[in-house]
Amino acid sequence: MPRASVGRYFPQSLVIFNSLARLTQLFRSQVFDFCFASFLTMTFAIYALVSTKVFNTFLCDQYGDDPTFYLVADQRIDCESHEHKVFE
Repeated sequence: MPRASVGRYFPQSLVIFNSLARLTQLFRSQVFDFCFASFLTMTFAIYALVSTKVFNTFLCDQYGDDPTFYLVADQRIDCESHEHKVFE
């Protein structure tokens, strides 16, 4: 008699297992989509911050009546000097 009960419930257990497998696959897909979107957002934010910082290091400005341009980040460096031209 136990054998008959196993045979009777076996197809139902397969249906439940298949539906759980589909839910697990859907959940994994949603988690992957969320992680990928988060990765892209963080990458964009970091890229913007780093690019701004890099471009600001080459920003030159005049101070007072002096006709020489100096770096805004380090006012000891002349923008017309050979050292600065090498890094541009």
